[in-house]
Amino acid sequence: MIWLCGDWHFCHDKDFIWKARGFNSVEEMNEAIIKRHNARVTPEDTVYVLGDCALGDTAVAIEYIKQMNGHKVLIAGNHDTDERIKTYIEEGIFEDIQFGARLKASKRTRFYLSHYPTFVNNFDDPVNVWNISAHTHSKEKFEIKDKKIYCVSLEAHDCCPVNIETILNDINERKQNVRH
Repeated sequence: MIWLCGDWHFCHDKDFIWKARGFNSVEEMNEAIIKRHNARVTPEDTVYVLGDCALGDTAVAIEYIKQMNGHKVLIAGNHDTDERIKTYIEEGIFEDIQFGARLKASKRTRFYLSHYPTFVNNFDDPVNVWNISAHTHSKEKFEIKDKKIYCVSLEAHDCCPVNIETILNDINERKQNVRH
C-alpha cells in the first residue's frame, strides 16, 4: 500500500500547530501522530512524506520518526533544512530524499509530489496529472478551486496519512462535482 502525508512538525512547540490540531501539548501531538500512523501503515507499506518532518529538536524528532512503520520517502519541505537532511541521511530514516517526485497513481492518473502546492493543469486539460502537496496546513483536501491540487497536510486528514486509493476516490468524486 502507498500512503502520503505531510507536515508532521514533530517537536514544533508552538501552540498554533498542536492546539490547532486538537492537542493539549506538543508531546501529545507527537505521540498521536505515531499512534495514528502505525494504526494504518504496515512495515511493508511505502510512505511519501511531503515535507516538514520536524521543527525543534531534530534528534528527538528522529527518535519519533524511527518508531513509524513503512518505507519512508521524503519530499523535502521548507523546514527540512540542509542540516536536518544531512542528519536524516546519517540516521538512515528515509530510503530516499527528493525535492519533488512523479508517481503513477493509476492507469490514467499521475501525481506530481511536492511540499508546496503547484499548479499542474486545469480540469479541462485532458492529461490527468494531480499535484499532491502539503505546506499549507489546510483542513481542506481541495483548497484551491478549479485546480488539480490535493492536500495531504495532517490537518486535512485527522493527523493521519492517507492511502493512494482514498486520494483517487476523493479525486474522482471531486471531478464528478466539478462537471455538474
